[in-house]
Amino acid sequence: MNFRMRMFHDANAPLADGLRRKELLSISNEDFESKHGFIQWAFPTPESSNQVSNAPVLDLETAVWLAEKPEVSTFLEAMTPS
Repeated sequence: MNFRMRMFHDANAPLADGLRRKELLSISNEDFESKHGFIQWAFPTPESSNQVSNAPVLDLETAVWLAEKPEVSTFLEAMTPS
């Protein structure tokens, strides 16, 4: 289990470029385009990032945990453009 992901989603810890999960939903378009470190936090992958050294790596246990949390699905949907 990736405990940093749990802290980001459950405890709303400021881990994505110093931003909390709820803050990612209200950043400006300019910040969205210029700051990319948060993307790996919002949309983690099973591969480590060459660009963001503190980005989480998604493992199976964490993926299942995230999938079982309806608020994470809501967050991910809110992060995608309509």
